[in-house]
Amino acid sequence: MSGRALIIMIVGMVLISTNIFLQLTGSSRDMSDNMNRTYVREAASNIAQSGVSIGVRRLVDDPLWRDGVPMMALLGGNAIITVRDTVYHTRPAIQVQCTGIMMYSLPDEHREVVTAYVYGDTIPHAVQAVLSTPHNVSQTGAFELDGRDHDRSGNHKPGSKGTKAVWTERDCEHTVGTRFHGEGDDGEDHDDVDVDTTLVERGKTYPGGYPRTPDSIMTTCGHTFPEGTLKLVAKSHSGGSQYVTDPGLLTFPLKGVTYVDLPAGATWNVANVTGSGLLIVHNSTRDACMKDANGGPFTGLVICDEIQHINATIVGAVISCGDDDNDNTASGSGQLLFSRDAIRSATTQAVHGACANKGSSKTVIAMH
Repeated sequence: MSGRALIIMIVGMVLISTNIFLQLTGSSRDMSDNMNRTYVREAASNIAQSGVSIGVRRLVDDPLWRDGVPMMALLGGNAIITVRDTVYHTRPAIQVQCTGIMMYSLPDEHREVVTAYVYGDTIPHAVQAVLSTPHNVSQTGAFELDGRDHDRSGNHKPGSKGTKAVWTERDCEHTVGTRFHGEGDDGEDHDDVDVDTTLVERGKTYPGGYPRTPDSIMTTCGHTFPEGTLKLVAKSHSGGSQYVTDPGLLTFPLKGVTYVDLPAGATWNVANVTGSGLLIVHNSTRDACMKDANGGPFTGLVICDEIQHINATIVGAVISCGDDDNDNTASGSGQLLFSRDAIRSATTQAVHGACANKGSSKTVIAMH
């Protein structure tokens, strides 16, 4: 072989080898880049999943939390958490969404989004006023009914939508000196009104008939509460809930779902209502009575068959739903202060308790 041919062969081999080397190097680089991208995607997805879990846990601890987290460091990347009220398949829900962010290399980044829908905290439709009842109402003395919206501490929230002072299917009588506050027919708050029929809804008709049990009342919040659900929640002790047939066995302050199941015709006298959550005084004969409510304040929703005299402050709303046509709820030295925040908080606790009672500690409807 001539020298020239040998040189040509050597150069050809070098070129071929170089080409093969470059192809191998490129493939290796592509494989490495693909591995990096896969890692970044998985890492961003893990961040999003973890962020949603953090948001749901925070929401369980504070049902009114809607601020979200603008940006937080998490698992080597960053997370953005948003929270908002929504509807999921016609059911009231809260959307918790997290965007997980991981950097490829500056300035490139990759984002993954995970969304969870949690059972919503809504006000039962049966809460038509700060005091809702199918009974005749007699308001006497210095008792105060305030349908303006308040925070959970009982502070008036100007500009926040309130409600009526009284809603009843029958009539409402009041004596001189009684005080009404609330939203009038004009949609505006009215303060310290002695006599103003626009703050009282008389002779009303509830679609399908006013619900007469705690579970049917709670079902009007958009979730299904089969009869006996709230009793089971109370017996489960979820969130500090209690179930008693003797009020003397209650532990204070009240929390979660407190269910006082009195014997037929019995009355809980000098009832201590200090605490929060959902307070139920009800029995199968629908004649359980809470009389002379004292202590307080109570923050949340009170549902009783019958109530006679309130001498404490209740922040939230009250419903009486028993079979007695006369109602002395609006008498005594106490006050009822309407609060959407307090009712929503109590409702959420009940819904979460119902979920836990079904064998799941989770309140998540769906996640994707």
